[in-house]
Amino acid sequence: MDRGWKGVNTYWVNPLYTYQNLDYGSYNYNGINNTEPSTNNLLNIKLTDVRHPTRTWLMAEWCFTWAYSWHDSLTGEKNISYNNAIANVSFVDGHASFIKAYYNASDGTAPFAYPTDQIPNSCGYQNAPN
Repeated sequence: MDRGWKGVNTYWVNPLYTYQNLDYGSYNYNGINNTEPSTNNLLNIKLTDVRHPTRTWLMAEWCFTWAYSWHDSLTGEKNISYNNAIANVSFVDGHASFIKAYYNASDGTAPFAYPTDQIPNSCGYQNAPN
């Protein structure tokens, strides 16, 4: 269940679906543009150009974005990033699944920002359309 970002941020303390500036949603799109150039997501990519639609995520719970879980979390109610945090995602081909978010605490990169070749196959997803 969406529990916002309590303990991480003083603004986002309520469930994320209660915020207008998040479009009243608990999910985000695989088009987050946090790097220049943005090549590791689906920003400005036609879905028909995605080579692996069964592995490329399209929408994910916000908790996936920061590598914590709203489901059987290893940190309880605390929003602390950890490797293999479980999140619900939908994929380009239309199926949905729980996945394990890849997170390497030594570099602190968010799960949505890793290049495909750095995400272990056991996580069950990739970010980029390649």
